[in-house]
Amino acid sequence: MATNISILVLAMIAAGMGIMLYQRRKYFYLGTFFIGHGMTSTVINLKNSGHYVINITNVSENPQAPASFKIEEGSFRKDGTVIDLKPEKLSTFTYPNSQALTTNDWGGHEESESESHQISLQNHALMLSGEELQPLNQGKVVTVKQFMQNKKKPKSAKV
Repeated sequence: MATNISILVLAMIAAGMGIMLYQRRKYFYLGTFFIGHGMTSTVINLKNSGHYVINITNVSENPQAPASFKIEEGSFRKDGTVIDLKPEKLSTFTYPNSQALTTNDWGGHEESESESHQISLQNHALMLSGEELQPLNQGKVVTVKQFMQNKKKPKSAKV
C-alpha cells in the first residue's frame, strides 16, 4: 500500500514538472527582461494577465547632469511571432542629478502618451528594436502607484 502511494506521489510530481516545462517553452515570452544601452537601462515585465510594465532609467556620464526615470504601463497581445505593446500611460520623473535618482528625490513629473512598440519572437528570443532582451531571474519593475508610494518622504524638522 505504501509503495502504491509513493509511486502515485512520484507520478504526480513528474506530471507537474512536465506541465511546468511545457508552459515555460510555450510561454517563454512571459517574465522580466533587460536591455541596456550605455547609460540607459530598460526593464520590461510581461505578465500572464496580458499587461506589461516598462521601467527606463536614463542617466548621463556626468553625475551632475539631469537624470530621468520612465514608467510605461499598458497591455499586450501576441500575434504569431510578434507581441504588440499597446501603452496606456507613460510617466516621466526627472531628477536634478544622479545622486537625486539614487535617493528617489525627484523634482518633476510628467504624464504623456507613448507610441506603440513591437517585440518580435525569434527562436525563443525576444527582440526589441533589433536587440535581444535578456531574461532576468531576479529583478522587479515598479508601477506608477508603487513608485508614488515609495517617494522619498520630506525630512521632518527637529524641534
